[in-house]
Amino acid sequence: MLAEAVGVITSEALARHRNVIEIDTTNSSPSRVARQVTAWMNGPRRARSGRIDWLGDPSVTEHLLEWVE
Repeated sequence: MLAEAVGVITSEALARHRNVIEIDTTNSSPSRVARQVTAWMNGPRRARSGRIDWLGDPSVTEHLLEWVE
């Protein structure tokens, strides 16, 4: 969770690939996520990364602070 929250996973993906997509699946059903991936695969495939700010989410910050204590 920490690696995702601070962007390590995205950073590593971008170091290896130019065209990276991030999808926030937090409140999505598997079918909705599948539709988003399919739409991206069938579209112009523009990179979509850096749009999700986990540290700006109070519940994520709360969990991270629990680990520090």
